[in-house]
Amino acid sequence: MAIKENFKKLNVVGEVTSCKWRTVMSLVDSINNDKKTIVLEKEWGNDYRKDSFLDLSKRETWSTYDDTCIDLNFSLDNKKLICEARIYDGESFCGSRRGLRFITKIQLQNNFIEKIDGLLEYEFKHFLNNEYEKHLELLRMEWVKKEREIIMNG
Repeated sequence: MAIKENFKKLNVVGEVTSCKWRTVMSLVDSINNDKKTIVLEKEWGNDYRKDSFLDLSKRETWSTYDDTCIDLNFSLDNKKLICEARIYDGESFCGSRRGLRFITKIQLQNNFIEKIDGLLEYEFKHFLNNEYEKHLELLRMEWVKKEREIIMNG
């Protein structure tokens, strides 16, 4: 049931983003242990690595600074869970981004969505709050219009 609900949430919010190392480790585990995980695209981010093999099954390939050098975007494509990842090299001082290491697009099993349910819940609540604000603005505009008519015609 939670998987179905999470897919509905992701469909509504469009995408969720993670910059956490633990999410990267979940991706690597999925690549290594789940035969239905499919690497759709992968490419080195710089020319001098273009001819070397990009092995996404190794943690070392992904190893970088948490928060600053990891961009993982999860979305749906034809009802399939997709992760588009951009991994950057970082400076040894403060982990600032130095340059793009690689990009990849991975199709994940549906149950992987449980690993990002905290991100989904956050984005879904944010979405609902925004929708509520829009609703309140419409109510305010209607009230102002009615009040204006009462004042001007009364």
